[in-house]
Order: sequence, then C-alpha cells, then structure tokens
Amino acid sequence: MIRRLFPAVRSAVVSLEPGGSTDVSARAVAQALGAQLGQPVIVENRSGAGGRIGTKAAAQARPDGYTLLWGSGSSLTAALRAGQFVPLFTTGDQHDPALPDTPTAAEAGLPELTILGFFGLLAPAGTPPDIVARLNTAMRAALASGPVARAFGPQGFTPAYSMPGEMTARIADGRATYARIVRERQIRPE
Repeated sequence: MIRRLFPAVRSAVVSLEPGGSTDVSARAVAQALGAQLGQPVIVENRSGAGGRIGTKAAAQARPDGYTLLWGSGSSLTAALRAGQFVPLFTTGDQHDPALPDTPTAAEAGLPELTILGFFGLLAPAGTPPDIVARLNTAMRAALASGPVARAFGPQGFTPAYSMPGEMTARIADGRATYARIVRERQIRPE
C-alpha cells in the first residue's frame, strides 16, 4: 500500500541554510518519517531571500506528496544558550523549560506578544486527501519517535502533533494576530 501511494524518494524542502535548528530538526523528522513511509525522505536546503526561495519551490511543486516544506518561526534558543543574547521574555503561553527563569511576554506586560512558535510540514495545495492522510499518520508516528525527541530536546523544542485543519487554523490565527499588531501599532516598513 505504501509503495503504491509513494513509489519514489521524496524531499523535504528547508528554506534556510544547512546546519541551523530548522535544518537539524528537519533531518531528524525526515529520517523518522522515512522509516514510517518505508522509503527515504531527503532534506533539500533552498535558502535565500529570507526563506522565500525554498517556500516558493515547495509551493510550486506537483501536489503529489513528494515535495514537502519544513519550516519554523525564529528560534533563539541556541544563541541564548551560547551566551550571545540575554533573554528579556519568551513568547510562549507557559515558561520555556530551557529558560525557566525567563518571564513570558504576558508576565512582562506584553500579552499581545504571546506567540506559540512551531515547525510545520506542508504539502502543496491540491495534494489528494488520501496522500495527506497517509503523511499525517506517518508524521504523528515520526514525532513520537525517540530520534525526533533526542534531536529536538537540546534545541529547546518539544515535539507536538496537530491535525491538518488545526495547522491551517494556527497559521491563519498567527497571520491575523500579526496584521492586527502592525495595524494597531502603525508599523511601517523602513
């Protein structure tokens, strides 16, 4: 059944340079996802233009489940641990286990900056529902695997699973929140 749905190697496009946290987490997930699918998942770094090159390449791929996009919001955890920055607050709704003494944005008086960062795996629009369902099932198992937890832990990430509709809603909510903040604060590009 898996071979019939996915007869060849697939790629996970990372829109950032190799070696960063997005790349490292993508490689851990790709290996675990490949094990679930019974075939390799290759990480393909397509950096440049602030992530737009890789994002565009994945978005324009054939919607067949063979090209996926792996990405995240910015994470400064590694830089903080290296002592390159001093944390002022975290944007999560709970204390970050990696920075337990750092207040949340809400505790620092900035509740509008409570933003839950996440990594997500997206298939191009139009990918058939049976392929999305199979990838979703494989991703759930991959995130529960030991290799992903071991790769995520040192970077301050916690593997979490959501259904495709939940991911779509999370992205839409984030866009609405940022648009509201930009509008209310009258932020203009410089």
